[in-house]
Amino acid sequence: SHVESKMTTNTLSAHERLIWKCGSLLMVTAIILGAFGAHGLKKIASPEALAWWETGATYHRTHGLGVMLIAALWPRVSISRQKWLKRAIWCHLSGVFLFSGSLYIMTLTEMKWLGAITPFGGTLFILGWLSAFMAVVSKRSSS
Repeated sequence: SHVESKMTTNTLSAHERLIWKCGSLLMVTAIILGAFGAHGLKKIASPEALAWWETGATYHRTHGLGVMLIAALWPRVSISRQKWLKRAIWCHLSGVFLFSGSLYIMTLTEMKWLGAITPFGGTLFILGWLSAFMAVVSKRSSS
């Protein structure tokens, strides 16, 4: 049909492909790490540490999906608003690294001081969602 042929002729921009790749890789790693936590750590980690792991995996999955949503939004906003989406992506990626990463390492090592890093990742998540919000509500471009 006409719709199908139009869909196959449209291609993703380099930015869109990169964003989809990032989101997909976040999701793959979140699912693998979530399964590892649910099955591989049960016998070696404390219940408290397992809860840290699950929290990390939950936020990891959530923000992987967030990056994929941004990929879907990308072609629908102006170039000036895409700057906000770039900020959102960087905040989500960095947030997963700091928030989920600190919880994963804390679970494996029981080094509770790593919990001091986790709020920085959480702050990045908040800034990322605020940036995505700005991409759809801002009236003028920003740098």
